[in-house]
Amino acid sequence: MLQIKYVKDYCVGFLKDTLEVGNCLIVRAFAQMYNISELVTHCDNFFLNNLELVSNGLDFKELNPDETEALIRMAKTSDSSSEEIFKSIMNWVKHDLENRQQFFKRLFPLIDIKKLPTSYLKVITKTEWTWM
Repeated sequence: MLQIKYVKDYCVGFLKDTLEVGNCLIVRAFAQMYNISELVTHCDNFFLNNLELVSNGLDFKELNPDETEALIRMAKTSDSSSEEIFKSIMNWVKHDLENRQQFFKRLFPLIDIKKLPTSYLKVITKTEWTWM
């Protein structure tokens, strides 16, 4: 039994050491599936520290609405900026605009609009919100 724990610990260490923008969400899903809370926490911290980069990736864009909302809620409670959160939501919605536009109303309240710079709001209302 000790050998199995050693192998598990080694694998968790390997996954932590090789975590990157391109595999962060896959490793997180794996860790959740096997209840490896230490690895989930590590992936969550990585995600929060790299929100903008991870949310530009295909793995983020292919999440289902519930997974997306959970990650955005987590980002909201961290030090992530409102601008990063807004961009993340927009990346996800625009990846499949026809099918995801309906979820924007659900995700929009997670953005703290008061913390977005006025200049940024002016730009996004002219460019991003034409589809709304």
